[in-house]
Amino acid sequence: MKWVGRVLVILVSLLAIIFSAFFLREQVKPYRLITAIAPEHPLRKNYETFVHDYDDENKLYISLHTGRETPWAESIQAIKKIRQELLTIRFVNDVFDLTSAQYPKAVGPHFKLESFLAVDGTLKPESAGYLDNQLFQGMYVNQERNAFLLTVVLQTNFDRRLSKNILAEIYSILEQHNTKSSYTYHILGDLYQQTQFQLEIQKSNLQVLPVFILLILLSFYFFFRSWGVAASALFIIGMSYLGTVLFIAWWEKSLSPLASMSLFFVFVIATSDLVHYFSALQKEGESGGAKIFWPCFMTSITTFIGLASLLFSEIVPVFNFGLYCCCGTVVAFLSTFYFLPTLIKVFNVKIPPLKSNRYLRQPHLLYKYIRPRRWKIVATYFILGILSIASLSRLTFQDSFLEVFTKDHPLTKSVQAFKQDFGFAGNLELLLLGDSEKLESPQEQKLLQDLDLELRALENVTGIASTTVIRQFMQATTPSEQGDFENSLRAMRDSGLFKNLFPFFKNQLRWIVRLRSLNSQEIDKTCSQIRGILEQPKYAGHFRHEITGYTKVRLGVMVMIFESFYFSLLLTVLGIYLSFVVYYKSFRLALLAMVPNLFPLVAMYGVAAYFDVPIDYNLVILNSAVLGIGVDDTIHFLHYLLHTNDRTKNESRVKRSLYAMYAPMTRSTYLFFCAFPTFFLTDFRLFHNIAIFLMIGLFLALLSDMVFNPAFLLILRDGKFLRKKISLSS
Repeated sequence: MKWVGRVLVILVSLLAIIFSAFFLREQVKPYRLITAIAPEHPLRKNYETFVHDYDDENKLYISLHTGRETPWAESIQAIKKIRQELLTIRFVNDVFDLTSAQYPKAVGPHFKLESFLAVDGTLKPESAGYLDNQLFQGMYVNQERNAFLLTVVLQTNFDRRLSKNILAEIYSILEQHNTKSSYTYHILGDLYQQTQFQLEIQKSNLQVLPVFILLILLSFYFFFRSWGVAASALFIIGMSYLGTVLFIAWWEKSLSPLASMSLFFVFVIATSDLVHYFSALQKEGESGGAKIFWPCFMTSITTFIGLASLLFSEIVPVFNFGLYCCCGTVVAFLSTFYFLPTLIKVFNVKIPPLKSNRYLRQPHLLYKYIRPRRWKIVATYFILGILSIASLSRLTFQDSFLEVFTKDHPLTKSVQAFKQDFGFAGNLELLLLGDSEKLESPQEQKLLQDLDLELRALENVTGIASTTVIRQFMQATTPSEQGDFENSLRAMRDSGLFKNLFPFFKNQLRWIVRLRSLNSQEIDKTCSQIRGILEQPKYAGHFRHEITGYTKVRLGVMVMIFESFYFSLLLTVLGIYLSFVVYYKSFRLALLAMVPNLFPLVAMYGVAAYFDVPIDYNLVILNSAVLGIGVDDTIHFLHYLLHTNDRTKNESRVKRSLYAMYAPMTRSTYLFFCAFPTFFLTDFRLFHNIAIFLMIGLFLALLSDMVFNPAFLLILRDGKFLRKKISLSS
């Protein structure tokens, strides 16, 4: 009846593939950064209140760069047609651009609105200079008059899963007109960024995953010369992957960038155990699988500890990343040791014996190199470790949220275009809190004008939109009696003309601070400078302040990620060390197992600090994961060493352990080096950095296990340090 089992396995596999593809294609929602923060966190509450009051999240910005040769009239005509067609798109409320723009003009105690353009589309003589006023500068057209800005306002609370459809219609309209008029267009806005993240997540799973699977399949065949082994390994990895996908579907009902990354981590975790399991079967047959159980159990425990340390993070995606990887670790171990043996029997999988002598000749040469140089190797490792630790004080971190993709990605191009044409890439939202009448009183205006000048002088600030700027504009363009002037301003406010800056239902003023750079360190510096200015006695006694908005949320997320770095790393080191103490029943052995695995992290950060290479903020969450995965080879090496004959001399035991573990240790690292470059098929720069970080970290861990560990063990006196065996022997 083996054929029944085979049919069931194949059917389950097909259903798993269909479900995973459906989930990744249909259930992935646009990623919202605010969901990275717990609902009860003050930062999230303040942002959600801000979005509710100003409806600022549902806007798309379109830049049309026409070039110097394009006639003004032709550009205006194209913008008019594009605006008319954009308004026909479902869920589009309004479109603001130069063709529909108006500026206020005081008329006694009242006001009127004047259009910038004449009927024929030319700029009115009296309004031409107004576009360069700080109130309208960069709002509709750049100073060179060759790039126009359209602001598309979408309806509130529409289904965000339709974002792709809305953007597709916008692209269609822009492309259609681009064939008639020569211009380049770029789109920016929170919704656009979220959608780009969604598309890249789907791409990374639906396009990268098949290549990833193919490489793993070919690698297992190359290692064991059996398609049955390769297919069995892939099936176990697929079970771990599917188990994690099911858990994500139940827990999150979406797929964030880190959740997507967790699926690849599950591949890595499952692969490591499978390499050691099949290597043991190849060497010793069925008894090898039983002997490898406890060291693989221990590697799963240490991996689980490293990833579980992320569960203490306040960042929801980081918490979920740790949770999903922990789930995948459990499923991978159980599948390997409780389902894989049955699978092998059902499909009658044969594992050819190892015939090639390359796995005997290579460790022999390595051992011949290590033995006479053992003291130099150990001394070199400790010197490099000390120098790396000394360099850590110079370590710097960087992050730019809008530059997470490659240079050729549409979002990256949009950011560069907006910087070049309009001089900014994003905003900080500054709310001045106090009595509304007092804030708008003439007595406070001198103070607000001084504040405006101080903020504009900051290096990262390119401009400010505020009611103070409106007041200055109207005073310069339409002089009138003070009483009439104040009445006209009040009439404008009550009509809701600039409610996005002065909501009549709130005792606050909104200042939109335009930023030149969205690098986290620059934003943090700018926020500190703004707080320093507003905390001066000159301002502090008149109004309170609050910095909010999307940019502030992103900065808060990066700060929380960095603050959790030390705690999660310390928790991982302590947890793994204690698990070693329990497993080896020796504090000294546990310390010996930890030393070579701390070196890769210290060395990577030390070298980066020495050469002034900044580290991406997002990579700090991988430290615990790298440490948890990196100790795997150490566990297998020491396990074999401690289970050799007690009467054997220490040198002989080390040599035999290196010979025995060389194949599985190099196989697993070789497989990772083949698989991780697939991350470069995506446009996520973060995925590229993660691939490089993991490959360097795991290579250094392998080097420590194959070079430092044998060298250090060889200098111990005849194995006295290692005579006590582990009781958990197979």
